[in-house]
Amino acid sequence: MLLTLGVVALAVIVWIAASAALGRPRPGGPLSASSGYAVHAPLAPGETFSWSVGLPFNHSDRDAVLRAVDLVGVHGIDVLAIVATYGVERPDGSCLAAGTSYGFPPSAPQPDGTTYEYPTHEIVGIVVPSDRSRTCTTHPSISVGVRRTAGTDPGGFEAVRVRYEHAGVDYEVVLPWSLTLEPKL
Repeated sequence: MLLTLGVVALAVIVWIAASAALGRPRPGGPLSASSGYAVHAPLAPGETFSWSVGLPFNHSDRDAVLRAVDLVGVHGIDVLAIVATYGVERPDGSCLAAGTSYGFPPSAPQPDGTTYEYPTHEIVGIVVPSDRSRTCTTHPSISVGVRRTAGTDPGGFEAVRVRYEHAGVDYEVVLPWSLTLEPKL
């Protein structure tokens, strides 16, 4: 029995070392999310929608750098863009961050009746600051622009895959964040 456990442990170590040698990212890391984020919304074929969520907090002492973001299980939608957005600090000290909205790029209605359109940034190379230097205006959100395709079945995606570098190590995490677009009646 002890020999079997030793062989299994050695196999795991060899697999991890081989993955690192082949350039595969490690799972998890400091940007791992512990909870899901699911959005459901009605959308007619051809209409656009913005889905945004802040990246997990970086609970480490070093910054992380995004290498790639892609969607898992895409169906019934066209992906227009995957970009980064940042919050805007309001005069009262609160943070206005992109969320979900109809249309793309992401925007938010203001109390005075105007609409604030969030500036978008290329996702590759975006820095996710460590907790000690994170502010409303430095913590990025992932914003996804989609268009619903024709059909009566719901469309959307099942998860978000993020690849990033932290302290010289490449990581990959699949975040349990999803979007379901129901046919608009």
